Amino acid sequence: MNCKSIRRELIEAARRGEAPRPHVKECRSCEEYYAGQLALTRAMAALPPVELPAPPRLEAVLLAEFDMVRRPRIAFRVPLAVAASIACAVLLLPHQPPPRASAAEKPFLAIPYTVPLAPYEIAQVQRMAIPVAALAAAGFDVHAQDYGAAVQADVLLGQDGRARAIRLVSQNERSIVP
Repeated sequence: MNCKSIRRELIEAARRGEAPRPHVKECRSCEEYYAGQLALTRAMAALPPVELPAPPRLEAVLLAEFDMVRRPRIAFRVPLAVAASIACAVLLLPHQPPPRASAAEKPFLAIPYTVPLAPYEIAQVQRMAIPVAALAAAGFDVHAQDYGAAVQADVLLGQDGRARAIRLVSQNERSIVP
């Protein structure tokens, strides 16, 4: 044991009037420290007890002070939060782009015989011209007169770059069925 670790115990031993540890008899520094703590305990015990009368209405005064500290925070937080939310709404509402009714409302059609996207997989959408013959080869039921034509479509690509689903954008989309 070292002197630093024993000092706290010496303070409490002096307050209780207990005999010091054997280390105190061997270490001159700790012996002087313990003697000083004993003298301090005796001096504190010799002082007459002093009772100060509590100020009148102490509890009421303290509670009033706590209320004064608490009120401004609450009073300014709520209006400030309301003002901030109104400002955000005013700033953000005019800048919203108008909704696109044509492509956004149409669902993606899964390409037959492909593995669906995993929940953790990152997908990417690309617009491209797809030949009608490629759609028929991919497994879609195509009712078209010209298999050499191409249709505009949004293609959902997986992380590996493979097409997983399409959303037709061009005019003759009624002739293609999944």
